This record gives sequence, C-alpha cells and structure tokens, in this order.
Amino acid sequence: MSWLLPQTSPAQKTGRTDESFLAGRRDSVFFLESKFFDPATATVAIISGRSLSPGREFVVDGRKGTVTLMPSVLRDEIPDSGWVGFEVSYIPAPFRFKDQYRLPVAEALEGQRSSVAAPSRTAARRENVGDWFGTGLQRNGSIMRGVTIGSNRDAALTSGFRLQLAGPLAEDVNVVAALTDENSPIQPEGTTQSLREVDKVAIDVSGRTYAVTLGDFVYSRDREAGGMFGVIERKFQGARAVMHFDALPAHAWKSEVGVVGASSGGRYHTNRFQGSEGNQGPYRLTGRYGEPRIVIIAGSERVTVNGERMTRGEIQDYVIDYGSGEITFTSRRLITAAARIVADFEYADRQYARNVVGASVSSSSPDNRVMVRGSILQESDDDNSPLEVNLDAAARDILRRSGADRLSASLSGVQYAGIDSVSGFGRGQYIRIDSVISGRVVSILRFAPGDSLALFSAAFSPVDAVPADSAGYNRIKTGEYQFAGLGKGSYMPIRFIPLPQQQRFINTEVKVQLLKGLALSAEVAGSLNDRNRLSTLDDGSSQGSASVIGITYADPDAVLGRASLGALKASYVQRTIEAEFIAPDRINDAEFERRWDLPAIRASQEVLREARVSLSPLPDIQSSATYGRVERTGDVTSDKAGIDASFDDSSSFRLAGGAERIRRTLTVSDLRSEWLRRHGNASVLSAWGRPGTRVMHEERRERLGSGGVLIAGSFRYLEIAPRIESAGSDKLTWSAEVQMRTEDSTSSGALRRAFNALTQLYEGQWTASDALSSSLSLSFRSTSFSQEFRQRGNADQRTMLVRSQTRLSPLRRGLETDIFYEFSNQRSSRLERVFARVAQGTGNYAYRGDLNGNGIADEDEFAPVRFDGDHIVLIVPGETLIPVNDVKASLRLRCAGSKFDLPLWMRSLSTETYLRVEERSTDSDASNIYALRLSGFLKQSSTLTGSQVATQDVHVNEYDPDLSMRLRVQEKRGLTQFLQNPERTYGNERSIRIRAKLGAELANQTDVAVRRDRLLSDGSNPRERDLTLQSLQSDFTYRIERQWEAGWSVGAGTAGNAHPAARGSADMNDQSVRIVYGIPGSGQLRAEIRREEVVHAAVRNGSLAQSPQFEMTEGRVAGKSWMWQVNTDLRMTDLIQVTVSYLGRKEGEGKIVHTARAEARAVF
Repeated sequence: MSWLLPQTSPAQKTGRTDESFLAGRRDSVFFLESKFFDPATATVAIISGRSLSPGREFVVDGRKGTVTLMPSVLRDEIPDSGWVGFEVSYIPAPFRFKDQYRLPVAEALEGQRSSVAAPSRTAARRENVGDWFGTGLQRNGSIMRGVTIGSNRDAALTSGFRLQLAGPLAEDVNVVAALTDENSPIQPEGTTQSLREVDKVAIDVSGRTYAVTLGDFVYSRDREAGGMFGVIERKFQGARAVMHFDALPAHAWKSEVGVVGASSGGRYHTNRFQGSEGNQGPYRLTGRYGEPRIVIIAGSERVTVNGERMTRGEIQDYVIDYGSGEITFTSRRLITAAARIVADFEYADRQYARNVVGASVSSSSPDNRVMVRGSILQESDDDNSPLEVNLDAAARDILRRSGADRLSASLSGVQYAGIDSVSGFGRGQYIRIDSVISGRVVSILRFAPGDSLALFSAAFSPVDAVPADSAGYNRIKTGEYQFAGLGKGSYMPIRFIPLPQQQRFINTEVKVQLLKGLALSAEVAGSLNDRNRLSTLDDGSSQGSASVIGITYADPDAVLGRASLGALKASYVQRTIEAEFIAPDRINDAEFERRWDLPAIRASQEVLREARVSLSPLPDIQSSATYGRVERTGDVTSDKAGIDASFDDSSSFRLAGGAERIRRTLTVSDLRSEWLRRHGNASVLSAWGRPGTRVMHEERRERLGSGGVLIAGSFRYLEIAPRIESAGSDKLTWSAEVQMRTEDSTSSGALRRAFNALTQLYEGQWTASDALSSSLSLSFRSTSFSQEFRQRGNADQRTMLVRSQTRLSPLRRGLETDIFYEFSNQRSSRLERVFARVAQGTGNYAYRGDLNGNGIADEDEFAPVRFDGDHIVLIVPGETLIPVNDVKASLRLRCAGSKFDLPLWMRSLSTETYLRVEERSTDSDASNIYALRLSGFLKQSSTLTGSQVATQDVHVNEYDPDLSMRLRVQEKRGLTQFLQNPERTYGNERSIRIRAKLGAELANQTDVAVRRDRLLSDGSNPRERDLTLQSLQSDFTYRIERQWEAGWSVGAGTAGNAHPAARGSADMNDQSVRIVYGIPGSGQLRAEIRREEVVHAAVRNGSLAQSPQFEMTEGRVAGKSWMWQVNTDLRMTDLIQVTVSYLGRKEGEGKIVHTARAEARAVF
C-alpha cells in the first residue's frame, strides 16, 4: 500500500485539491488527505499522461477517502519493477467529521439509586483505542508486522508503521507527531512541490516555556536567529530542544537556550554551473571530490537560477532525480547559456556515521535595546563507526600517514586474479600492458574479459583531477573503463580510504540600540576544520576566524533644515573572513561573486566594506545608493558603486531602474576589469491587462594592465523585453513576453557582435467550468551567431518548450477528452541495465552463474523467474550526454452512449480511444519531432528511447452486471538504445471480454485474446523473440449461499516463437478450483488449487532448448505444475486485522516448495 505525496496546485484556488501518489504493480488502494467528499468530483490521471475512466479504471470512496485502481490499470500502465505517478483532483467538503461518534453512557452517582435499568454485559461499552492517547488527541495511523517463511528461504520480517498525533498530551504539554516506517529504501520522487517521505519520525512536544523535537527534523537558523555566519539549514535525525526564559529574576532579560544532538545522513555541498543553450537538462550534480551519480538527500536541495530561488515540481521550475543526482528544468523555466545555476544540497556518501552536536543561546534586554546571542556546532565523522568502509589496522595506519592528502590515503585498485586452470582463461577482466609514454614506463589496463591474458581485476574511483604523471580512465559502462591518457580522464584504478573529518564552529553576536534610530551590531566567529581526524600532521587541520561589524541609522521622518526628506536609512558594514574559515552553510547569496566580479574560490583573507543610503520622500518612491570594496589579500580588489530608484503606487503604475559599476583588479596578474550594469522596468495597469517593458544592459571590459586591448572575458549585451499579463481574472490568466537580446564578445582586442537572440514566452490557464479547463506554456528562442563567431565553432540554436494540457467533458460527461503535449530540448544518454541483488522472493530475476567464465555477471547470465527471484533490474543512464529533442503526447477520447438521447441499442455502446507517443531523438531537424511526424520516430539512427501506444476499446453494456462485453485492439511499438545493444519491441493485442450473469447465483467472465510480442536486437541477445500467443480463459463464480462462494476456471493457449535463434512452440492449459467462505463481520477464508501444463518444443541457437522462453509461457515451466494456496483475512476487532496466507507449489520436475506469510495490522 502506498501513501500519497500531497501537491499544492493552482486548482486549489477553485476549491479543488490536487494530490499525487506513486503506484507499483502490487499497490491498489491509496488514502487521500480528506474524507467525506462527493466521489463525483474526483478525477484520476497519470502524471504527464492520460486521465483514467471512473468506475472502469478506478473507484473512489468519498466516505473513507480512498482511491482504488482496477487491476487493468495496474497491469497495463505500470511496469513489472517500476513505479508510475498518478494525480487525484477532487473537491473536499468544507467540514470534517470523526470516523466514529458515541453517546455517553449514563452512570449513577455513588450512593444513589437509578431508575434506569443497568445495561447488559453484551452492551457494555467497548474500549476506545483513542483513550490510550488521551481524549483530547487527534490521531490517525496504523501498525503492521509480518513474517514470511518458506522451505527454500530464511525467515523474513516485514514491518510498517504510520501514526499522526496532534493535541494536548497533558496540561501545558502539546504534541504533534508524524511517524512513518514502511521498511522501504525508496526515496520520494523529486517531481512534486511537496514530499512525503516513506520513512520518517518526527515528534514535537511543546509547552509555554519549552519545545522539544525528536526524530527527523530540519535544523534551520536564518540570519535573524543565527547571525551572518551561523546560518544553517540541514536535515538531521536526533533531538532538538529549546527553553524559553520569559524573565530572568536578576535582570528581567528575555532569554532562550537551545541544544541539538543528532546524526546527519548527508554531507553539505554546492555545485555551480552555467546553463547550456537549448538544454533543459539533466544537469548532473557531483560530490565534493567530483563523485558522479551521488544520492541526494530528498528535499535538501536549494536551486537558484540567476539568483532566483526555484520551486520543485513538474508544473513548477524543475524536477530532480534523487537517486542519480540529476536536475532537469521544466518548460516553465527556459535555460540558456546565460543562466547561472547554483545548487546547494546534501548527499549521502555512506562512509562514516556523522554526528552533530550544538547549542545556542540568546538574551535580550526588557526594552530590546541590547541583544546577545551565540552558537556552537560540531559535525564529525565517527571513525569507530564506518558504514561502507573496511577500516582495519592497515587502513588506519595509512590514514595516520596521509594527513589531508586524499590521494595518499588510497590503495591500489588492481589485484592479480590468476588463470582458470580448467578453461585456461584469465580470472580477471583486464590485461595489464606496460607502455612508454613521454619517456616513462606506464602500466595501462585494457578491458578484455575472457582473454587468456586478462589476469587482473580492477576497481576504479572517480577523482576531481588526475595527476599529470598518472594514468586516467573514462567510464564506458558498469565495470568497463578505458584508458584516457596521462593526466586525463575522470577515474583512476585506486580505492580511496575516506578521510574521517571534523568541523567545529562558534560565533557570538551583539546588537545594541545606541540612540533612537541608531543601532550597532558586531559578530565574531571561528571554525576548526580537521580534514583527517586520525592524522596528527600539520596539514590535517586548519582554523580560521571571521568578524563583521555594522552600524545602521534609520529615521522615518528625516528633516534637512525645514525640508522634509521622508524616510531615511543609512548603513555601513565591514566584514573580514580568513581564508581557512568555513561556515556551516552558505554565508553569501548565490550571486555574491558575480555582483562583485570575484573568483568563485576564496584563497586568501577577504575584507568587505560597504555603505548604503536609502531615501523614501514619499511612500510610493524609493531610492538608494551603495558603495563598497572587497579586498582579498594578495589576490583581488573590487570596488562597486550603484544607485537604484523605484516608483510604485501599488495600484496602476510601476517604475524601477538602477545602475552600478564594478572595477576589479587581480593583484598577481594585473588583470583589470570594469563592469557596468543598468536595468529598468516599467508597467501600467489597465482594464484589459498590465503591459510593461524590462531593459537590461551590461558591459564588461577586461584588460591586462593599463593596455587598451580587450581580452577574453569581456562582453556586452542589451536585452529589451516588452511584456503584458492579464489583469487578474479568476477563470483566465495569461501572460506574454518577448525578449530581444544582442551580445558582443571579444574579437581582435575589441567587442564585436557575437549573436542576436529572440525569446518569446507565453503562458495561459483557462478554467471555463468543471467541464472545460486548459493550460498552455510556450517558450521559443532563436540564437543567430555572426559569421565570425560561427567560424569559431558556434552554431545557431533554435529552442522550443511546450507544455499543454486540456480536459473537456461536455454533455454531462458523455464525451470526455484529455489532451496532453510536452516538448523540450534536453540531453540524454544511452541506457544500461544493471542487476541489483535483493532479498530472495522479492526480485524477478535469478543469477545463473558465470556461464562464460569471464568473471563478470553479464546480462545474459540473469534469467527472469516467476518465483524466488533474488535480483531486480535497474535502468540507469550512461556517462555521455548528447542533445536530444524530447516529446510526450497523449490523447484520450471517451464517448458514452448512455449520456445521449439515442436509440436503445446505441445507448448501450461506449468507446474509449487512447493514443500515446513518447520520443527522445537526436534528429537535427527538431520540427520532425515536435510536429509529431511519426515517419521520423523510432529510427535506430536517431532515437534514444521511444514508444507508441494505440488502444481502442468498444464496450457493450459496460456497467450492466447481467451482460457486458469489451472488444479491445491495442498496438505498441518501442525502441530503446541500450549500451549493450538497441532493442526494438512490438506488441499487438486483439481481445474480447464477456461478462455474463447466467443465473441468480452463477456468473462468468470469458477472455479470448490473440497477441504478438516481438523483440529484436543487434548482436546476441537472449531476450530476442517473435511470439504469437493465443489464449482462452473462462472463469465461473457460483454463490452457493450467502456466506459460501465457489469458483472454477479453465484456460488454454498456444504460443509460437518465429525468431530464427529460438524457434519453438508451447501448448498450455490450466484449471483451478476455489472456494470462499465469508465470515460474517470478520472477514473471509479462501482456498484454491491450480493445475498448469506446458507442452514445449523449441530449438535455441541450433540445439534443443530445455525450457521455454519466459515470455512465451509467462514464466510457467515445461511439464505439469501444481499450486495450492489458502488465504484468510480476519478482522479481530474494529481496529485489528490479521492476514494469513500459505502457498505451496510444485513446478514441473522441481521440488515442492512451501511459503507462508502472516501479517497483523492495527488501525488507530
């Protein structure tokens, strides 16, 4: 069972609530946040896909607040080992009810007689579980414990827990708790604005003078609470407590003391990178040492573009894959070469347990004229608790001798594997070749598994830079690396021993109100960074300090002589940061280095001095002037001066503008630059909209010394952007903006025209009624380079981003139409299958052993299995990203004849058409992709991944329980470029389903289907097939009496494989008998026995095959198989449910296998 991931959307403005959830093949029921609502208002849609049909594909229970997906959706829309996102939209009731209400039981006072007869024992009031928590608490949740045992597996325990509490626990003690533990390693998907994590524990207990948090929490201190250097926002797991002292007896000062003790699941890091023209992503995040494919702590990221904070979500600015550390921007946020992207995040390095302890204190005088606060924080790796590191005595000795040098703290990743005495092949995967490069003998590894000279195994580690005298390698795919050259590449054949580190931080801040309007503040901070706790070498630790002093004067009614100046504010700040000082979090804003024209890395002491004066003669008029200077000792000096002014009458007219000049000098190289920036913005509100214009101009001239020749890094651009947006209608909102940009760059010592760019941005959202809603987002950008800059390798770019979604359900929902279209320019790579080991019975693949003796677990050595799988397959992207055009489009059209005034036979008909196209292509002509020219789709020369689905259903008496029929025609085509080899798939289904009630107690469902299943590939691929399958399945249900039900089914089918490498056929039949007993008010008991038979004859690669292909028989083995199972679901009380199941099976000539599972669930 999955739990919802709530998502706030614009639909809530119309009273609707949108929620989203992830569903796997085994999920069916999902709980919504609200109960007691009209199910008719609910719609369910696949995220970025079609809408589902109510009643046929999902059922909503408005009383319980649940959504149930039908088996057809789970089977057709969700891959075997994957997840699919669904979105639910509904109108919640404006009030809430409790699940149960009870009348109070009258009780006689002691010593008095009652004329009311005492209730019988059978009517005695049952104990309410809510009383366990207290009568004032609101609670909701469940607890589950399960055990699975089998004759071919070890016992396995499963658990799940979910509890929400809110309310008073005792007098002056309030609690808010959210505890979830689903025993799952899956992180939430980064496609929604809000996240609901699978495993989370958070308990907040508060009173008048204290607050305590236990479990998972975000430790956040902004500048107002932590000062300039003590800012922090991190995700911890542990405990936090705050004590408030309203008045100290001695001086009546208001004080607060806080402590925190926790463990940190991730390491804080920042990535900065420039956007790429025509590329929405993915942009890959890396660790502090350049590690790729890092796992991001869910919800820890903060992403800014050009200094503006981005919002996560498919309908917002970006989505993130936490598992691979990839950020992709949506069509709402156009990324260009001028985009400056900064991402702060925490990532899991899984090296050492990382502990955090800290304390904070603040105190202010009764009149708030004096405030003192301070904090201390320590983050340290526990070298006695390594997680995925083998830290033996030898490794510790290496760490002691390595200091802070990461390369010194490493071991060779090359190991001698020897020769297999039976096969004569090397047991390793690499051949070691000694070669002379630049007069030096260098040992080079060449990947050649199965070769007689492959005597070595090698483990490679990513590095941020390969030393110039060392051999570097590039990753080709999992387990395969290729020599790149000396000092080149991103990997080396070494194994790093992680350095256990420790960071300590302390700061103190004082604020004093000297006079009315005059305030003084000062802060000092220190840090100690031990880069290797096990080393005593001098370079193993560094300490630094920082300080800031500021003075502010504010007068809301300043006067000069007899003239009123209005509101005046003046401030001066001086800040000093030593080179070795490290703060817990970001000190400066994301655009600090650009605003001051500074290098991104601070390598020396930095001193900043800045003065600012602002004046507001009228409430609608604001103006300010700034001047500042930044000095990095022996490195760089930068001076900045600027002015800003604005007028905003808060109703109709807005005007703003400003300019600043930065002069920067690099001390060592005498490299000087002068940067001039200007900006302006104006808009006016009218009855039909708000038109406006934005102007931006920047010119940066960089010279060497006092010479007049400009060098690389100089540029100039002018951007003019007229804009208009709607005036604020509830049903229709829209905006349009055109950006015209010209940019000059350095050529022959002067600035010359580099390119012209035209960008068009359009957005609109229309909600005409419950029957019609539509949204559209369009972004067009064309960049044309001059002839001179084309000769330098630049190419003209055309970028288009489109996202459109329309829902139309007129004529009392007699006609339902859902149209979705999305196009973007991204980067992608070939995909790779990676097999991961899981607990036996939870996977769908089994490893058959090293069949070819090359020492590598190759793909063809994993076989799909029906039961007892111990591996799953993961689809991961390759290393090399290339530009692609990505399109997703779908159309769903449903027509219900019962909603129209038609003849009776036509009213019994209903149809549903579903078309879906997805393509990720490298076609140089993007119009072939966004215009949906299908002739250019699924081409092996250009398609990386693509799929096409067409489904046509015709229903007769769709909801009639007496007799109904469904006719289906479905066709699927696909192409995926895997690193191993491309795979082209084709599927076709023609089926008829008939449901009939043959009497008052007898019903039948019969399915007849003819299917094609084809997979073709280049080279040798055990998955290749060309199957034709025919099947007949008929299931009878007989209601013996009210509590008893019997059923039996018979099925038969044939399958033929026409692929030249695996020709064969299989005849199949199956029979089953079941009986169900309904226990009144308590549950049911079900028993079933099933017989399966497969007669198989196939030749594979010229020899007789021992077993049929998995897809041919859907995993059934050759011969006769028997399965028997007993299941029971018992409701012990209103709040406790027990499920027990047993499955026995004997497949073909195999042994009898027994599996039993018991699970108990209590609901609060």
